[in-house]
Amino acid sequence: MNEKNLKIILGVAGILLGIFFIKINGQLLFEIMAFILGALTVLTSLLGLIKALSEDGKIRGIHIILNGCGIALGVLLMFYSGPALLIGIGIYMIAFPIFDIIMSPYRSEQLKAEFPKILVGIGLIVIGPGKIIDIIIKILGIILIILSAYFIFATIKKEKH
Repeated sequence: MNEKNLKIILGVAGILLGIFFIKINGQLLFEIMAFILGALTVLTSLLGLIKALSEDGKIRGIHIILNGCGIALGVLLMFYSGPALLIGIGIYMIAFPIFDIIMSPYRSEQLKAEFPKILVGIGLIVIGPGKIIDIIIKILGIILIILSAYFIFATIKKEKH
């Protein structure tokens, strides 16, 4: 298979994915994303718990409790994804890392370590109100179709010259 055919196939795949994004039921996508973000919440909290168990100092107990709560909330999110829960866990996933960053004597290193939790928290807050994610996915689908069609057109036009 030559490069031109591969680019055309990728363009067609992009168009099909864009159509899928436009046609997919927003609630189903919402539940899939909530499950994925719940799993990420469990993972990041589990990593934080492992780190907290090896810490010394007065905030070790707080870290153990908060990461344990994070694991419980992540599991809850994976199996019950109501909007209020998503927003609540999102706020938790942002507030706890900010607390750690403020309390750390090595703030830039702590920011790097906590950045994944903050991103997951932002993702949870964004998808919390279900209609917002439905609109965002439909817009992404339209953009993907347009860019893929342009990609195919540019590939075919380039080959003619």
